[in-house]
Amino acid sequence: MRPPSPCGMESRHSELWRPAPDAPETGRPVNGADDAATEDQVRRSSISLPVIVGIAIFVLVQQAILIRSWFSRYVSDDYALLWAAARSWGQLEPHQPNFWGQSYGTTLESIPTEVLHWIGVGYPTGLPIVLSLMHLGSWWIPAPAAWHRGHRLLAAVAVAAPALFTTEYVVAASVYCTATGRFVGGIVVSLIIVGAERPRWVAVSCGLAACAFLADSSSALLTAPACAYGVVACLPAVRESGRWRQNALIFIAAMTPAAVWVLFTERWYQAHPGDALHPATAFDPQIQVLLDNLRNPTRMLGPTPPSCCVRPTSCSPSSLRLASLSRCSAERR
Repeated sequence: MRPPSPCGMESRHSELWRPAPDAPETGRPVNGADDAATEDQVRRSSISLPVIVGIAIFVLVQQAILIRSWFSRYVSDDYALLWAAARSWGQLEPHQPNFWGQSYGTTLESIPTEVLHWIGVGYPTGLPIVLSLMHLGSWWIPAPAAWHRGHRLLAAVAVAAPALFTTEYVVAASVYCTATGRFVGGIVVSLIIVGAERPRWVAVSCGLAACAFLADSSSALLTAPACAYGVVACLPAVRESGRWRQNALIFIAAMTPAAVWVLFTERWYQAHPGDALHPATAFDPQIQVLLDNLRNPTRMLGPTPPSCCVRPTSCSPSSLRLASLSRCSAERR
């Protein structure tokens, strides 16, 4: 069999890569990929980085006003205990694993509070700053992931979301026992948006989601759907590589810190029963309770909807984040 002549190959190549009549000589093929690339460029350039920065500055100013006018003047018993926990962390003598007097929650928010105290920021101001930044982080951490996937509108919505909700939501979101779980939950969502097809990223996300659940069980409303999507999305990659055992070991290793923490806290409260004056509520999910909450959402979501919403239950923080996750994951490049 005679090999094809170079002239024939060159002629065929020139036909496939011939530019459009009115197009410049760019060397790019004229096909449907050009239209898709153009649409992707338009989608990416719809919102510029200065717009995102301007929104972030506006939200920071709003949070600063709230800290100055509200959080730095009113003190709750949880705030006072966190001040004491910050001092104990500064002395490297933490009182107990969880929040003082409880077998659930954490005092991890006290660590950066004590760092601010070292540089001259008082506890009444430092703690609200930490809680507010962790609250903003739960929204803002997924924003770069959405931006990276080309969804700039969703990134702008995530950055602006804290300012769209009512003051009641901001106050409730910055009250202790929710900051750490939601902050870690934001990290989980960003990892899933960027690397849902990578088994190791999904394993790390599941491990962080377990830690977030131990800090705040309500974080599962956000992290459980995200991790479920990640597990399903990475299965083709695991099946193609055939490394089931290796990926299973990675998943077990990622879940080990949460398991060690559970065993450690159980041993601690067996040895120090007086530290658990307020034990954690038993985890007993019931379908009837879920259906009742779905039929009457205003009991919990009424004070916390976006201010621009006419219906109080039309959207919630978790639903907006999950919508962003599904949008970013559905249109992957």
